[in-house]
Amino acid sequence: MTGYGQPWRVTMKDTDLYSRILGLSDPWFVADVELDTAGGRVDVHVDHAAGVRWRCPTCGRELACRDHAEPRVWRHLDTCQFKTFLHARVPRVECPEHGVPSGQGALGRGQGTLHHAHGALDH
Repeated sequence: MTGYGQPWRVTMKDTDLYSRILGLSDPWFVADVELDTAGGRVDVHVDHAAGVRWRCPTCGRELACRDHAEPRVWRHLDTCQFKTFLHARVPRVECPEHGVPSGQGALGRGQGTLHHAHGALDH
């Protein structure tokens, strides 16, 4: 902390910074940030905590994660003129009534706020 009228200085890891920028909440977190200054690119890898129960996108029933769809990449808004990409594994459930929904991409609808980080994440 500095004196009156002086700016606050906060030491923060890149993963914490991007978690805040993206507005993530439990169970989602930024696992890694890769900066490629020569390529003008930032890759943000998002993951979720283990043991989370996810909702069936059809009926809303809470179920354990069956597996994950292939990792996906979404373009995000630029970070200081660096092209920014979000990487995540979409959790899938197996509902006794609806099976394993194809195209399940609602990245934790109702579980945290990863889907708010970028509109395309919830489609």
